Amino acid sequence: MSDAESSLEQLTDELLVECSNQKSLRDIPENEIKQLIETLIRFQFSEDNRRSAQTNLDKIVTQIVDNLEDSP
Repeated sequence: MSDAESSLEQLTDELLVECSNQKSLRDIPENEIKQLIETLIRFQFSEDNRRSAQTNLDKIVTQIVDNLEDSP
């Protein structure tokens, strides 16, 4: 595993912990947070795929917001 991968994993883990510690964010599924991060990583250097990345991010964020609005 490279230093960059381990750093990304560490940051992902820390983000997951912080979300779980925040009442308004704890209901966000772990896989959605990971999808957001993976989308950002995958498309960070690809000019051609920016629209695809934006669409993916919009979809994930919309799901998160919808889930939070439906939470009691």
